[in-house]
Amino acid sequence: MLSVIFMLHFISLIIHVSGPRSAKVGALPIEEHFTMGECRAEMVKAHILKRKSTPDNQIEWILEDNWDKTIINYYNNGYHHLHQIVIEYLEAFDKDARLMAGTYCEKFLPDNQPNQ
Repeated sequence: MLSVIFMLHFISLIIHVSGPRSAKVGALPIEEHFTMGECRAEMVKAHILKRKSTPDNQIEWILEDNWDKTIINYYNNGYHHLHQIVIEYLEAFDKDARLMAGTYCEKFLPDNQPNQ
């Protein structure tokens, strides 16, 4: 009986030790890297910004042609604080883009509606 208890304890110890270790192989879970707001900002960046190489081989971030429609789509899907995310994220890239996004969002996307 004691050997059965010891064996079960040993097996549970192996499962406990190997579980977290195998979960940490490769990329860590996204919640360890980003808050929800930061995750949304990454999603927004991927859809409204594009990289452009300048003649002197510098990288420039510019707004995609349909960035405003993309923002509307996110807003309609429940991202009601999206304009704050966009403004904060674009601030790191381009002052004019930040101002344009801020003006657009403040004009068309009210921030105080609950998620539905």
